[in-house]
Amino acid sequence: MIDLRTASDSFTITMSHGMYHIKEERSAWWKDASLFEIDASLKKASIISIHFDSLATLEIHEEAFGIRIIPILDAGEEPNRFRIRLPLPPDEPVFGCGEQFSHLDLQGKRIPLWVSEPGIGRGPNYVKVLANLHSGRGGSEEHTYFPQPSFVTATGRWVLLTTTAFCRFDFTPKNGCSLLSHANPSSLSTAAGALSATLGRQKPLPDWASSGMILGLQGGRAVVEEKLRHALDAGIPGFIKELHERGIKFLGCNNPFLSTDAPLYAEGERKGCFIQNGQSLTPYITSTTTFPVALVDLCNPQACSWYKGIIKNHMPGIGMDGWMADFGEYLPPDGELFGG
Repeated sequence: MIDLRTASDSFTITMSHGMYHIKEERSAWWKDASLFEIDASLKKASIISIHFDSLATLEIHEEAFGIRIIPILDAGEEPNRFRIRLPLPPDEPVFGCGEQFSHLDLQGKRIPLWVSEPGIGRGPNYVKVLANLHSGRGGSEEHTYFPQPSFVTATGRWVLLTTTAFCRFDFTPKNGCSLLSHANPSSLSTAAGALSATLGRQKPLPDWASSGMILGLQGGRAVVEEKLRHALDAGIPGFIKELHERGIKFLGCNNPFLSTDAPLYAEGERKGCFIQNGQSLTPYITSTTTFPVALVDLCNPQACSWYKGIIKNHMPGIGMDGWMADFGEYLPPDGELFGG
């Protein structure tokens, strides 16, 4: 049985050091879909339409890896909330929703999907309370660096919600589960394969990533200065080459921040490569740790190409074997991206 609802609503987003808090306001109105008609006239084209009276139409497309459900709102409807709920057995294990640190089986959980710092203190404890009182950085069990609106179940059902908006997957027994698309039950491995075929498959990690150790070296200022001196004396590219000769890989770290006093900032500003402040139409200036920065707008093809060239020249170009792409969770909620 399909339960379809739309609503007009508002919510407030605040962010402190990459830690987001989303407060949803009460819905201005909900509209339930109780009456519907099924149109199978396009069944030969593998499309079935379900029209909900004065609300929306669901187009159900049969595809190679399962079923895609596309909602089409009726003319005159202007909701900013959309919920579709299909039944899911309350005892069926559910896995996914991106990188989840607290729970493997998500059955019985409500998972918000929004990129964020995980915060300090995961759950209802005194650490979280103190972190919120100090800087608003208390975490929860669901905060994650990498949310993804998809999941698979133990019986081989899989779901992918195609959206860039904030969403929530609700697996509580009372609500069943909100689904956008799903395939017929098969097996967990088959479902995972179908989902990765839809989203794209990550290339296999290089052999060296699973042999030996990956070290992050620290030890205080004196130790770091000594290591830095040796690296500078050799020249970083030369140092990397020397490490390669000893069978050691060299990794780095980058992020989309550019300090406002750096030469690349002036170039990026001139090219229009930064996320904009919607009110002043200037680069959106925020801060990370202790200094002001602008964020490269990776939705802008020109900015993406420009920054990609910088990475290629200064990382693989000097011999680096890989890097951590950091700080995707600092996107300002009121910033203006390329194309709106």
